[in-house]
Amino acid sequence: MRDEILKFIRRELIGPDPVKPHIQENGEEILLNEPPRLRYGAGILFPTPNKEGEGATYSTADSTNASEEEVIKSNTDENSVESSETIEDNNTSSNVGDDFEEEIGLANNFLPSAMGFSCFSKIPKDGFKVQVNVGIYEINDYSYKKDDGTEVHRKAYYRSSLDQPLLIPASNIPIKSGTSKEFDLVDKDKKKIELVLNIRNRTHGNDSDKSIHLLTFTLINKNTGAKENIRNEDCFFQISFSVSADEKSFCPYKIAVSKTDQEDEKSNQLLFRK
Repeated sequence: MRDEILKFIRRELIGPDPVKPHIQENGEEILLNEPPRLRYGAGILFPTPNKEGEGATYSTADSTNASEEEVIKSNTDENSVESSETIEDNNTSSNVGDDFEEEIGLANNFLPSAMGFSCFSKIPKDGFKVQVNVGIYEINDYSYKKDDGTEVHRKAYYRSSLDQPLLIPASNIPIKSGTSKEFDLVDKDKKKIELVLNIRNRTHGNDSDKSIHLLTFTLINKNTGAKENIRNEDCFFQISFSVSADEKSFCPYKIAVSKTDQEDEKSNQLLFRK
C-alpha cells in the first residue's frame, strides 16, 4: 500500500503520468490538458537567470505564452463532457496552488535552475558512474477519436526521455579545492543539450592534501529566459540523478562533537550516517 501511495504522489507531483488512450507508441506521455510546467509541481529545472539578472520567478510561474494558450484553447474548445473526463483521468486538481503565493512569500525569488548534493568521497580509480534521468516536452499535432467516433485534431505536448549514463574518469574529477568541471549531456541524436553536470571540489584547505574530498554534484539548466512567459522547451522535467562507484569510495559525514546544536547533530547523523 505504501509503495502504491508513493507511486501515485510521484505521478501526480513529478510525472510523467501517461493516461490511456493518450499514450505514444513507445509508452511515453501525451499531455493534453495543460503545459507540463503547470501540470507538474516538482522535479523541474527552470531556465537560469539571464545577463540582466532576470529569471523565472514564483510570481510569474502561472503566466502562459502564445503556444501554451493554443494548447489550452484547443482543450476548452471541446465539449465539457470530454474535457471533464480527461481531467478526471489525469487526476488533475483545478485548485492546485491557490494559496501558494501567500504561503511561501517568495514573489521575487527565482524558480530552481539547479539541483545537487554534496558528499565525502575518495577518488575511485575507475571514476564515478552517474545516471541522469530527464524528460522534455514538445508541442506537436495530435489526433484521436472520442467515444462517439468524432475525430479530434488539436495540439498536445509529447514527452521524450533523455535518460543517460555518464562515466566520469578519475582524471576528470577535480581534486583541488575550489575548482570544478562540467560535463555535457546529449539528446537522442547525441547532440549537446543545455543541461550539464557540474562537479566542484569543496574540500576545506586543511584537508586538501588528504585522500577524502568534499565533492558537490549539480545538474544545471543552462537555458536562459526572461522572467515572464517561461517556455516549456527551456525547462527539463522529471529530473533525478545518482552517483555510484565500483569500489567503496563514499565516506560518512564528519559529525562534530558539541554540547550545543544537539538537534542539528542528530539530523546530520540521520542524513549522513552511511
